[in-house]
Amino acid sequence: MQFRRSSAFAALNLALLATLTGMIAAQAGGSAPAQGQSAAPAVETAGQSKEFMNIQILKDIPANQLFPSMQFISASLGVDCSFCHVIEKEHRDFAADDKRNKKTAREMMTMTMAINKESFAGQQRITCATCHQGHNQPNPVAPVLDMARWQERADAEARQAQLRQQQAAAPAANGQQPAEPPRPTPQAMQAAAEEVIAKYTQAIGGEAAIQKLSSLQEKGTMTTPHGDSVSFELQEKAPDKVLMIRTPANGQPMSVVYDGTNAAVVMGGQASPVHAFELEALKLDANFFRNMNIKPQYTRMTSPPFTQKIEGQEVKSVRGLLPNNQGQETLYFDTQSGLLVRRVTVLRTALGGVSQQYDYSDYRAVDGVKIPFTVKVSSAENIQTRKIGEAKFNVPVSDSAFAPAAKAGAPSGN
Repeated sequence: MQFRRSSAFAALNLALLATLTGMIAAQAGGSAPAQGQSAAPAVETAGQSKEFMNIQILKDIPANQLFPSMQFISASLGVDCSFCHVIEKEHRDFAADDKRNKKTAREMMTMTMAINKESFAGQQRITCATCHQGHNQPNPVAPVLDMARWQERADAEARQAQLRQQQAAAPAANGQQPAEPPRPTPQAMQAAAEEVIAKYTQAIGGEAAIQKLSSLQEKGTMTTPHGDSVSFELQEKAPDKVLMIRTPANGQPMSVVYDGTNAAVVMGGQASPVHAFELEALKLDANFFRNMNIKPQYTRMTSPPFTQKIEGQEVKSVRGLLPNNQGQETLYFDTQSGLLVRRVTVLRTALGGVSQQYDYSDYRAVDGVKIPFTVKVSSAENIQTRKIGEAKFNVPVSDSAFAPAAKAGAPSGN
């Protein structure tokens, strides 16, 4: 729940992005497309959809993957929609081909698709992010060594040293040098992952304490690197309901609400439904026990036979595959305390993965369960740090508090 809290924080960012997506859809004279959940079979392609016009390169992808794919391009190049599309105060023409950058984007997508087809048997190995790495112009110059890359090298050398130690400890046969230790089997890596998760469960309070939890209420502040700050209130109820309200110092509140089925961004008494990719991400985060009862969340978990370091902390990683080919997560646990210190979520789009990173610190016990009171969420668009001032479990809350239509003061509907 601790991380549910952080997850709801990240889900808020995605849902707010969905609101902008709804505005973008005005180019077709309608609201954001409601093509169903990503787990459902795609019945319509982007080229077939009446919501979109002048689709050329991505016409064969599922319609509900078009906006996530645009988000992937935006993140890969570090730009916004106006880089390629005509977006002005009173004029939004996403079908227009006025900008050279749009033509270039089509050429680049065609190029990467051809490389993957011809060189990687159709596997998605080369994407916009491969070369751009968050920059408009790819850098053809080899990078100088910085502390981040130095740490990567140091970690890699440490892992190799661990493997060499394992090799040296292996029994020699017939006086020969000890054989290289066999690679860990999938079963061994699964067992290692379960061991890490079990230690974590105990570290935050144990299974019995977790099972007693049914709701969560939090209050605190969110800040950006620029120093901008807003207050927030979070309410969650098992198994999958969430309400996050953000209130700036000089502005009106904005909230994201999810009742287990439908979600909306609410501002000024008006609700904008959350659909498709953003709704699936919100559903993922709205699982009340998502980061307490971890094992059921994944179709497969593995943990490699080595440790890594994050800001000086030695950690063990666990990689989990999300259901329905939605993506994957890598969780990093402190080897001493067993607590979760980082989670990296990568959700699939038609063009590549969109990632968010969560860093957890300042764990404190609340009603018998430890939760992080500081959570930093980093995405391609922003970095926000949430600090909790008050937190309490099992506060009574009615299901009606999570009704999107009720929060908007408008009749229900999709």
